[in-house]
Amino acid sequence: MKTSLALVMLLLVELVVSNASAAGLRSSNSNSNNKQTRRNLQKCKDSTEKFMLHQTGNTYKNRSCAYIQKNLNRCNKKLEDGSGKGNDMCPVTCNTCPEEKCKDTTEKFMLHQTGSTYKNRSCAYIQKNLNRCNKELEDGSGKGNDMCPVTCSNCPGDDDEETEVPPPKTQNPTASPTASPTAKPTEAEQEAKKTIVYRDPVTTCFDYSQVVLDVGQKECTWWYIFQHIHTTYKEQDALEETPRCEDGFWNEIRRLTDTVGTTGEEWKPALEELCDQALYDDAVDEVQTVNWGRVENANINLEEFFNGDGFMNTDYGNLQQITLGFEVRGGYDRYHYIGEDPTLNDYLPTPQRSVDGGKAILDLYERDLSNRFLSSPSFSKMEGGCPATNAAVCCWSRDRQYHDNSGNCNSQGLCRNGNPGDNTDLCWTTDSNDGIFPYPTQETEGPMHCHGYSWSDGDFSETTQHNNLFFVSMYDHLYKRGYVQSITQNEFQPIEGDSVPMCGCVEDMPAVARADCTEIVPRANYTAYQNEDGYFVVEHKKGTFELEYNACEGYKYNPDVSPKAYAENPNANEQGLQRQNNDLSAYVFRQYLEGKKELEETEAFEETIIGYKDPEVNKGDNEREVACKKAFKAKYPGRPWEGPVKEEKEE
Repeated sequence: MKTSLALVMLLLVELVVSNASAAGLRSSNSNSNNKQTRRNLQKCKDSTEKFMLHQTGNTYKNRSCAYIQKNLNRCNKKLEDGSGKGNDMCPVTCNTCPEEKCKDTTEKFMLHQTGSTYKNRSCAYIQKNLNRCNKELEDGSGKGNDMCPVTCSNCPGDDDEETEVPPPKTQNPTASPTASPTAKPTEAEQEAKKTIVYRDPVTTCFDYSQVVLDVGQKECTWWYIFQHIHTTYKEQDALEETPRCEDGFWNEIRRLTDTVGTTGEEWKPALEELCDQALYDDAVDEVQTVNWGRVENANINLEEFFNGDGFMNTDYGNLQQITLGFEVRGGYDRYHYIGEDPTLNDYLPTPQRSVDGGKAILDLYERDLSNRFLSSPSFSKMEGGCPATNAAVCCWSRDRQYHDNSGNCNSQGLCRNGNPGDNTDLCWTTDSNDGIFPYPTQETEGPMHCHGYSWSDGDFSETTQHNNLFFVSMYDHLYKRGYVQSITQNEFQPIEGDSVPMCGCVEDMPAVARADCTEIVPRANYTAYQNEDGYFVVEHKKGTFELEYNACEGYKYNPDVSPKAYAENPNANEQGLQRQNNDLSAYVFRQYLEGKKELEETEAFEETIIGYKDPEVNKGDNEREVACKKAFKAKYPGRPWEGPVKEEKEE
């Protein structure tokens, strides 16, 4: 017994000495010794497989650690099989590894692409293709596996110096099909097509690689690609020199889409996934991000601007105009100056600082925001996002610009008290002293205009939320229409209650009946072809990515349709859903049905946009009045629905 105990003690001493010696060697940056001393550390890795993660209600969806990385709140969402949560599948992403000495960086880094090109990348990008582990860093300090040691299995204790990517396995071809296609993509194309999942090559009956399909911006759908494959199949099947495809077209398309073994139409979503991956994973991954520097360099203080202050909100006059606007309104019979310089106008010549601000807004929109993402602005009220609703809205009370066919500001003397185009009703306001101020008719509040946007965690709408803020607040409504100032800042139409910002999170704004809405849709051109492994692939054409700013597309609220029912059958007509565009409430309801909004988010949204469940508010002021009164009575039972009493001016 004593001999055994002594032997154990000796081994422990050797282990301690070994670790201590290795710790000293670590200071000399010896990678091999570093690995040797930490050989026995517990390995902690994110899963490379997808898993069913809770979304909302009873809905679970197939997700990945890259999805969780976009919003770490998802770490705590449950797995469908009851085995744990997202952080159990993605401990590195969720920072729940028991051993913290080896971690992937959370920062982006410049990684080699092709030739002399380097791009700003992340570990999530590397995770999609482990070949990227061995790409060089621009600063020469190492490779991708040094920035992402966990993803690349490069933590001390892993055996290999670099990640080795196994070659794809092969399978014996059947007797009847022809040889594998011979068309070989370029080296860059091969690199782009490799993924973390390695598939056995497949041998198809016919060769589809000889015709590369050009796919337009709005053409990448399962139907468009299916038509191409089907046409090519029929053409080759009709040739005398080609052998017949014994198991027919449907098994052929399953081979092309890696859905062999299925008996239904699983190939349809597989084709759609090719388009989605080319757009949302590949094209989007290459998009650069820009900041607000262009407008800030024009002396626009973003904090002031979004609050409804600053010279862009308080100045009068046009930011942009065309000669035709004067000519159709009387020409030189009415105006001394006709032209495109607002500083020379007869009526309310625009201060140069506003003109410069307008040019900066146009410059940022035209140069950058058609194909780049915009960073978060320096605006304190939205600094932490909008956690209750994931939605924001701007509401304006004044129109400073004439001849733009929007609002009632015109050159006949109404621009000092010009009103925006009325599209909503203010229901009530509050103050910090528990004061409540209802606004039952438009006469008590005056014309006002609200326009918003909404995003979902992990969705493309989250990536472009700051683009949307700029587009809604600065380009579409300030530059193009001249809408300015919050609803509590119009001296000609005083509003009771605490001051509110011009733009802000929905949960922080006063109760209104409705708001218009913008969504941003990504577009790109593609090529589709059969690759050297026999599968059909879709790739985006570099340099074709664009952002399209559209009126939101949504559905009128329907209590009979749940997210579960919609997931089982997303056919709007069969579900009895009615389309409603340019309506923030309808868009949020659509996001809810698609599993992109939690029920709690829609409930918080309805606290401010009270017409969420009442599409009648889109019809006019009378319907909005009814909806506001109903919401007020429900929230403040017993309080009279009466507007503030205006003080009469003494004569």
